Amino acid sequence: MKSLLHDSLLSQYGEIIISTILNEISDLIAVLNEAFIIEYINEGPHFHLLGYSSEDLVGTSILNLFRKKEREKAKRGLTTILERGVYKNAAKVITKEQKIATLEFIGKKFKSNTGEIKIILISNKLDKKSFLSRLSNSTKRLQEFNESLSEIRFWKLLAPEAYSEALEKSYEIFQFILDNIPLQVCWKDLNLVYLGCNKKFAEYLGFEDSLRIIGKTDQELSWNVKNKIQFHDKEQRVIELDQALYHDIQEFEDLVGNKSWFEINRIPLHDHQGKVNAILITHENITDRIKAEKEKQLAEQKLKESEVKYRHLFNHSPDAIWLIDTDGFILDCNETTNKFLSVYKREDLIGKNFKEIITMFLRYGDPRFKELGSIFEKRFQKLIEGEMLNPYEFQVARVDGKEFWLTLESTRVNVGGKNLIQVIIRDITQQKTAELKLKESERQLRILNRELEKKVQERTKKLKQSEKKLREQNIELMKLDKLKNEFINTTSHELKTPLVSIAGFTDYILLKYKDLNPEIREDLEIVKKNVNRLKFLIEQLSDALKIDSKKLKHDIKLKKENMRDIIDNCVSDLKFLMENKNLVMDVNVRENLVLTVDKNRMIQVFINLLSNAIKFTPNDGYITIIAEEQGDYYLFKVKDSGIGLNAEDIPKLFGKFVKLNFNEENYSNGTGLGLYITKGIIEAHGGKIWALSEGKDKGAEFCFTLPKNNNV
Repeated sequence: MKSLLHDSLLSQYGEIIISTILNEISDLIAVLNEAFIIEYINEGPHFHLLGYSSEDLVGTSILNLFRKKEREKAKRGLTTILERGVYKNAAKVITKEQKIATLEFIGKKFKSNTGEIKIILISNKLDKKSFLSRLSNSTKRLQEFNESLSEIRFWKLLAPEAYSEALEKSYEIFQFILDNIPLQVCWKDLNLVYLGCNKKFAEYLGFEDSLRIIGKTDQELSWNVKNKIQFHDKEQRVIELDQALYHDIQEFEDLVGNKSWFEINRIPLHDHQGKVNAILITHENITDRIKAEKEKQLAEQKLKESEVKYRHLFNHSPDAIWLIDTDGFILDCNETTNKFLSVYKREDLIGKNFKEIITMFLRYGDPRFKELGSIFEKRFQKLIEGEMLNPYEFQVARVDGKEFWLTLESTRVNVGGKNLIQVIIRDITQQKTAELKLKESERQLRILNRELEKKVQERTKKLKQSEKKLREQNIELMKLDKLKNEFINTTSHELKTPLVSIAGFTDYILLKYKDLNPEIREDLEIVKKNVNRLKFLIEQLSDALKIDSKKLKHDIKLKKENMRDIIDNCVSDLKFLMENKNLVMDVNVRENLVLTVDKNRMIQVFINLLSNAIKFTPNDGYITIIAEEQGDYYLFKVKDSGIGLNAEDIPKLFGKFVKLNFNEENYSNGTGLGLYITKGIIEAHGGKIWALSEGKDKGAEFCFTLPKNNNV
C-alpha cells in the first residue's frame, strides 16, 4: 500500500521535487555509462565548484578530470561500482583553472529501461569552508528556479519506453540522491500533511523508514509546541503568498533540554499550470556554526573589553609611556607625560620625532636637555641595533621650575607585527628624596652611636673586677655599632649573631661574678631582658621582611610531621600560662595526623595563636583546637571564649604592626607582627588563614588550612 502511495506521490510531485533538489543541493551529480562517459551533470554545482559547464563535460570520459598518475586508481574505483553495485571513496580532480580539488564521492550502479548499465556519482569538496560558501549562494539558484523550472527532466536520460518503468527508475535514483545529500528534506501538501522525506529527516525524528512519515502532520511528530506553531505559521504563509522563505534560523529543543539550531528553506512547488500544490522544505543542522559564532562574539567582546582596559591602564598609568617607531617618531603617548612636561600636551607630541621633542623641551625647559639629547640619540641607535639597555636616571626642571628626578627605560616591543620602541619615564623624585633623608638618618645614627659608645665606656668603669672583659664587650659593642650603620641595607637576620654574643657575655658575667654590685647586676639583668626582647623583635621583623619580599617560602623546610605531636608540645610549653588563668584546653586532633610541613614554623604558628587565645581569654575560660578533613586540605581551628572581636577589627587583624584598641592595659603589649607572620607562614605552606567572631565577649575563632599533599 505504501509503495503504491509513493508511486502516486512521485507521479504527482517527483519531477518538480527532483528538479528543485538538483538546483538546491551543492553536491556534484553525474550519470555515466559503462565506458565511464559522462551523459549528464547538474551544471550549477559543477560550474561553481570546478568551473565546468555541461558542454565541457557531457560526452567526455570522467577520467579526464583526474591527474594522469591517479587515473588508473580512479578507473579501479569506477570498476568497483560496476562489480559491487555501490562504492564510496575520496579522490583529487583537476578544476578548469588547473587547480586541485579533493572530492568525496559515492557511486551506485543502476539499469535503464533499455537495459543499459549506468553509474550515478554524488560528490562534494571535503573542506567545510568551501561547502558553506557554496550553500550561501543557494538563495540565488532557488530564486532562479522559481522564475523558470529547469528544462532538465532527469528521467529522460533513461530513455524510458514506458512511463511506469521510468517512474520506478527515477524513484530509485531520486531516493539514492536524497539519502546521500547533507540536508534533511521533506515535502508536504497544501494541508501541511507529509508527502515524503529523505532518510536523514526520518532518522532525526526517530523513524527507521522514511515511508512511515507519509500522511502525518507536525502535530503527530515529536517537535516541541513552539516549533509546531512556527512550522505551521511560516509554511502556511509560504503557500498563501506563493513566496519562498530562505535561510530561516530556528532553535530546536529536545525532551531533555538539549538545544540545536537549523537553517530552514521553504519553497512552494507548482503544478504544470503554475499553481501552488505543495511545499518543499530543507533543514540544515548549523548548531556547530551557531556555537562557533557565539564563541567568536564572546571572544570579540572580551578582546574589546581587554582593549578598553588596556587603554584605561595606559592613560592612567603613573608613568609616562611613549611608543616610538624605528624612525624615531612618536606614535602614541599617555596623558601622564604632561605631569612631567607641563608645557606640552599629548597632542603636541604625537607624530613628532623624539629629537624634535628634545629641542622643544630645551626651548621651554631645562638647558640640561641639550646634553641629554645626545645621550638619548645614542640609546635610540643601540636599541635599533638590538642592544639591551639598562634604565637611565637624570634630573631636569620644568618650565615652572619644579625639579624632577626621572628614570628612563627603553625596550623593543612588537605591536601588530611592527617593531617599535617603548619608552617608560618614571618619576623617582620621592625615591631620591627618601635616599637623601636616609643619608641624614645615617648621620644622626652615627651621632647616636657615638653617644652610646660613651655611655658604654662609662658603665665599663664601674665594673672593677671585670674591666678587661668589659673592654672586650665594648669592642664587640663598637663592632655592633658599626654594623648598625648598614642596618637598612642588610637583611635583619644578620643582627642575630651580635645579639647572641651580648646575651652570652651577660649570662657569663652573671654566672661567674656572684658578688657583683646589686646595681650592676640589676643593670645586667635589664640588658639580658632587652637583648631577648630585641632578638624576638628582630626575628619577627626578619620574618615580616621575608614575607614582604615573597622570600619566606624559600626558608620553608618541608618534612612529614605528626601534627598532633606539634600541637601537644605547644600546649605543654604554654601550660604554665593556662594554669595561672585556670583555662581548660581541649585538643580534638587525631593522633596519627601526618602532614608535610616545616615543624619549627608550625610551632611558631600554634604558639602565636595559643598565646593570643590565652592572653585574651579571662580566667576560667576554655580553648579548643580542632582539625577537620576538607577535600584536598585540612582545616585547623583555634577557638576561645575570650573577649571577642568587633566586625570592623577582623579585616585589620593580619596586617603589619596592627594593634587593636581593647581599652585595657593588659591587652596592649606586642609588636603587631604576630598574626602578620602567622599568615605569611600559612600562605607559604599553600594554605589560607582567617578569623571569625560574633562580637565583643563572644570569643574568637582563628581558622587556617594546610594542603594534604604539599609540594610548595
